[in-house]
Amino acid sequence: MSAGTTLGCGSTANESADAAVTADAYVPLLLHYLPEAEPVEGADRPIVYVAMLDESLSLDDQVTIVEALDDDFDLRFVDEPGAAVDGGVEGSPPRDEGVLVGIGSISPERPHVVRVEVYEAAAEVDAYLVTMQPRGDDWIVGPVEAVSAEVLDDEP
Repeated sequence: MSAGTTLGCGSTANESADAAVTADAYVPLLLHYLPEAEPVEGADRPIVYVAMLDESLSLDDQVTIVEALDDDFDLRFVDEPGAAVDGGVEGSPPRDEGVLVGIGSISPERPHVVRVEVYEAAAEVDAYLVTMQPRGDDWIVGPVEAVSAEVLDDEP
């Protein structure tokens, strides 16, 4: 989990009543589940595969997310989670020493809940229901509930 992710709960006067869910809402969501990006000169950025667990994001939305995180991560959207998994290696880890994060669509109605599954190996899949909260023009990660993996637990 990223230490730079803002956590919060409850509501405030700044909370927008009719916040539209845009690609920008997925950036803090992903950051919350990505490894710490420690810039080391000459080192490669951590590879992160992103798979949608339900409806796909438009190509424009994917580009917006990749560009927002490009300085610190090599973010790669995959159509099928299995494309990111190295089934030929014991434990079936993500390819290229990366991490696979599966995200659902953020609910457009309150509460803005989304499923997230983090796959590090066949026996290491964590899943969460995350409430995203709009704050002005930004989004923050709100309450998080650990749940059973439902999608990425079947990989590779």
